[in-house]
Amino acid sequence: MVILLVLSVSINYIDRGNLSIAAPLLKDELGISASQLGILLSSFFWTYAACQILAGWLVDRFAVNWVLAVGFFLWSMATASTGLVHGFATLLCLRLLLGIGESVAYPCYSKILAAHFHEHQRGLPKCPDRRRHQSRTGDWHAGGRHPSWRASAGGRSLSPWDWAACSGCRAG
Repeated sequence: MVILLVLSVSINYIDRGNLSIAAPLLKDELGISASQLGILLSSFFWTYAACQILAGWLVDRFAVNWVLAVGFFLWSMATASTGLVHGFATLLCLRLLLGIGESVAYPCYSKILAAHFHEHQRGLPKCPDRRRHQSRTGDWHAGGRHPSWRASAGGRSLSPWDWAACSGCRAG
């Protein structure tokens, strides 16, 4: 179960960051201005942050498996549909939907870990995602992995295809 949660967290981070990796290509192809790109890059966090409270309420009142499944479905459909977009407004709507879908993730993860692990065992399952390590330079970063690994992997995945192919919808 912990492996599935870690895999889900990884997908979560990749999905929220894929637009920033594809931004230079996306900007040219869709004719998006720098200010519109800024709105797109921040819009995910508008709904993500706002819906965290609602997600916590949902997790407390409904089966956590169903809440996570609906959220995962929403964020997967928003990510997959990104490759079909031809304009700013549609892309903005998909980024907002992505934030709504991903907002259920951490409340669900916390509820699942609390239900399946005794209090003294909860540190280990949370460790792959939330532990803090200090690098040689003294910088703190989550999970012992620097965020640049995601950017590097995303950049490499863009090289043979266009930006939309990385959303899984079409080849370049």
